[in-house]
Amino acid sequence: MKKALLLLLAAALVASGVACSDKKEEQIIPRTAAVPQQQPSQPAQPAQQPQMPASHPPVEKSAGPMTGSPHGAAIEKSEKRIVVPDAVRKSWSKVRLQLVEKATGAKKDIVASLGAEMSIAGTPLTIKVGEFLPDFTMAGGEITSRSNEPKQPAVRLEIYEQGRLVHKGWIFAKMPDVHPFEHQKYGLLLKDGVK
Repeated sequence: MKKALLLLLAAALVASGVACSDKKEEQIIPRTAAVPQQQPSQPAQPAQQPQMPASHPPVEKSAGPMTGSPHGAAIEKSEKRIVVPDAVRKSWSKVRLQLVEKATGAKKDIVASLGAEMSIAGTPLTIKVGEFLPDFTMAGGEITSRSNEPKQPAVRLEIYEQGRLVHKGWIFAKMPDVHPFEHQKYGLLLKDGVK
């Protein structure tokens, strides 16, 4: 009986093997997204831009690459209007600056007229002296002086090195670390205004 059972089992296995060999081998082919092929004779089609909803306000395109914020929005720095009160304009005619040689620590005072351009002897620096405000304040879109007293003296300077602009902005006598002139060899500080 055991032999008969073994023979029956062997016959079943042989029969199933023959039945399987009649089937064609199936290959598994991974499916991928169909990528349309362009014919070489056809010009490339521009990519379609996403459409905004009809209720969205119009978006203006920029002329060039965006600059400014690393977050993607271009930020334009707006110039504030400088208003020098008449009393200040009549009282102050010059400023006293201090040039510091960083390597030696040597200091040299320079007196410069407001509105003047001058070279600093012994250096490649030239300065253009702008407005002087004895009591600097900034509010809204305006920079002015709260009073004619030297409570917060500031002068607007443009500093050039061999004709190249290296600093433009306000320098403060009582806060020299706010918007300082940064240079490898020289420091330039506002000491005070001169009447």
